[in-house]
Parts: sequence; C-alpha cells; structure tokens
Amino acid sequence: MRRILRIAVIVAAGFWTSASVADDRELCNGVGGPDVVRIEACTRLVQSGTFRGAELAKIYMRRGFLHERRPRQEGAAFADYTEAIKADPNNANAFNARGNIFSGIQNYDRAIADFNEAIRIAPRNYLIWRNRGLAHRASGDPDKAIADFSESIRLNSKPADSFNWRGEAFVDKRDYRRAIADFNEAILRDPDYEHALNNRAKAHFEIKDYRRALEDYETAFRIAPNLTEARDGAERAKAGVAQRERVALVIGNGAYRHVPRLANTVNDARIMRDTLTKLGFHVIYGEELDKRAMADHIRQFGVLAEFAQVSVAYFAGHGSTFADIPYVVPVDSKYEKLSSIPSELIQVESMVGALRRTKGVRLVILDACRDNERELELRREQLTTPAVGSGSGGGAVASEAASRGVGRLRSADGLIVVYSTQHLTTAEDGVDTTNSPFTRALAKHIVTPGLDIKDALFRTAREVIEETRGTQRPEIAISLFDPYVLAK
Repeated sequence: MRRILRIAVIVAAGFWTSASVADDRELCNGVGGPDVVRIEACTRLVQSGTFRGAELAKIYMRRGFLHERRPRQEGAAFADYTEAIKADPNNANAFNARGNIFSGIQNYDRAIADFNEAIRIAPRNYLIWRNRGLAHRASGDPDKAIADFSESIRLNSKPADSFNWRGEAFVDKRDYRRAIADFNEAILRDPDYEHALNNRAKAHFEIKDYRRALEDYETAFRIAPNLTEARDGAERAKAGVAQRERVALVIGNGAYRHVPRLANTVNDARIMRDTLTKLGFHVIYGEELDKRAMADHIRQFGVLAEFAQVSVAYFAGHGSTFADIPYVVPVDSKYEKLSSIPSELIQVESMVGALRRTKGVRLVILDACRDNERELELRREQLTTPAVGSGSGGGAVASEAASRGVGRLRSADGLIVVYSTQHLTTAEDGVDTTNSPFTRALAKHIVTPGLDIKDALFRTAREVIEETRGTQRPEIAISLFDPYVLAK
C-alpha cells in the first residue's frame, strides 16, 4: 500500500511539473500579460533544465526581447542574446539582435561582426542586411551601407524603410538625385512617411529646388506636428523660394465691421494675386483680415522679402493718415475715437519695412482709400471737441488730425511706391464692374511682355485718369532708375 501511494505521489508530481512548464511556456511565448510576469515565466523555463540547444536559445531570445522593451534593460537583453548564441551557435536572430544592441551603444565594429555571422547563417534575411547597412552608415562607410541596403531591397522591395535609409546614405555621398529617387520610392510605399518626406525636402533644398523642399517640409510637419526639423526647414525653404524667385504680399479688405464696406476690394486683391502668380511670384495672400491676421501676413512677407530679388506689397481697402503717418485699415477697426486709431490700424511702414533692407526691385501698391465717411465724422468731432486727447495717454491726439486716405510714405528709399489716387482724395471702387479702375488697369499693363515696370505704371495712371475723367489721379514715387521687366 505504501509503495502504491509513493508511486501515485511521484506520478502526480510529474503531472504537476509538466503542467507548470506548459503554462510558463505559453506565458513566455505569448503576447498577453505584463512583461515582468512573462520574464519570470521565461526564467523558470531556463532554470527547469528541461530545454537544450535550439529550444533553450528560443527561450533566451524571448526573454531578451522582453528585457529590451523595458527601460534601461539593454544589458539584460544583451546577456540573454549571448546565452542564446551559446545554446545555438547557428541562431541568426540571436546574432542579429545582439548586433542591434552593439549598434545602439555605437560599438559598430562588434555590431558588424555579429551581423556578418547572422548573414552567413541566413543570407536571405533582408532585415539583417538592412541592419548591417545601418551600422556601416553610422560608422561612416556609406558605400558599404548602400550595398547592404541594395541587397536588402533585392530580397524584399516592399518595406519603405530600406529605400529611405539607402536614400540617406546617398545624401551622405551628396548624390542628391539618387537620394531623391529612393525617397520617392519610400513615399510611394508609405505616403505618410514623415521622415522620408523630411529627408526628400532636405535633398531638394541642397540642390536649390526650394519650392519642392517647401512642399515636402510642410507635408511632413502636417503629418507630424512634433517634427520641428520640418517646421524649421520650411522657414528656410520659404527664404530660398523668395531668393530665387519673386515674393508678393496681397491683402484685400472690404467687409469692414464698423466702418463702410467696400464692394470690390477683395475682387481687386484676387485679380492681383492671380496676375502676380502668373508672373512667377510666391504670393502671401489674405482677404478680410483683422489686425492680428494682417500682422501675421506681414510678418510672413517680411521673412521672404528680405531675401527676394523682387518684392511687391499690395493692399486694397480703407486707408488713413494720422499725424502724417499712413495706415491701412483691418476689418475689425472701430474708429470710435481718434485716440484709438494708432492702436487699431496697421502702419504702412510695417508692410515696407522689410523691403528697405533688401537690394532687389521693390514695389508698394496702395489702392486706398475708398470713401470712408466715418473718418470725416471723426475729423469734425475733433474740431468741435477741444478736450479730445486730454487726460491719460492722449495728449498728442488733440492737436493731430486724421486725414482722409493714405498719406505719403516719408521716404521712398529705393522703392517704387504707387498710390491709386492723390493724397486727401478717394479712389473709385468701380461702378458696374467687379474691379476698381486702378487695379483693373494695373493688372492689364504689368503683364505686357517686355514692358519696363515704370512704363507699365505710367500707362496704368493714364488709363485711370482717362476712365475717371480726371477725378482720380494715381501718384507714383520712383527711386528705381534701372529698367526692370516683370513680364519677360
């Protein structure tokens, strides 16, 4: 009886051990449960003494992978991959995994040695070729990197990463054309691959294709808003676009909230935008802008204009002059009192300030003001209210008047400044037409092939005077004496 009981206990213990090993094996190899619990299961399997050779190597590999996923556990992972290699010297995955650990700590010689062994064992594993390519590139050998990436692509041409990384190796060699071809292939396989887009943008930038660089940088940043390299690259590309081409700021305001609306200003802005775009300008465009939006558009224009060969700033809307300072009017300006004018309006000087620092052709066009009766009311209010401006912060206001329309800039300073009408007069908004007489004539003449910009402006002025029978007379201040043709 005692012997029967002893045999039963031994058999039961064997069943229990077999069951526990099966559970640990399922947990170690599975995908569920916390990593710590799964690591413990793998450890029990190693300590059980049940496994040898390739089976034991797989357990070490699994535990190493779980260690590697945890913070600052690369050392434990490295130890497991090494044990896996000892248990199964023909385990290519173990050499590959340990090679990645070496690469991570920038020990590229030992990484490449491990990848060599992995490739010897499994020469058709495209991932190992790709990993060795990364190690070669990081160690400063782009030629060997390109060879490895090419073999990886030959074995499996589907992954976008392989093309992206080979493209980066071509960039290292300054072979930007072949780099762009690889980035194209990466993006073809994954259109939202922000790093490939960013890399292609950098390659376009290096060959001075700034417009394509800008498009890729902006797309990459839209996909990955945390990719600050793409955001900063876009700013540099914008400057490059402006430097090689032409840049313009076009604003049309008509839907004023607190002063009389203007019917055709947005139409005028649109026709100028389209005309300048056809002439090869990179146009920063806005319509119905409040003060904050106007300031932002002007800031963007300033960034580009500083590098541009040709810069044009165009505004259609209400204009005003206060204390001999010309202003343009955002749509949210209230004009409730004279003292608020400087804080509510935008100085024209802010539009042309960047132009004064450039050496190219600079043109400022102000199609303003369309009649603003509110300004006249404020002028009358000032004359009948001597105390306006007295008290805190407004002492100078009492003695200054707001003029009707945009005044003259203090100095052309190398600019061509065009006013759609004379100072202290109004410009016509257009009767039974979609555009003002001034902008309609301007858009027609500046696209005349071979015509110097100054002659185009003179023709515009003559046409406006004839159409309005002399009631509107544009003014042109020219400080450019060399000929320049907008339409070649």
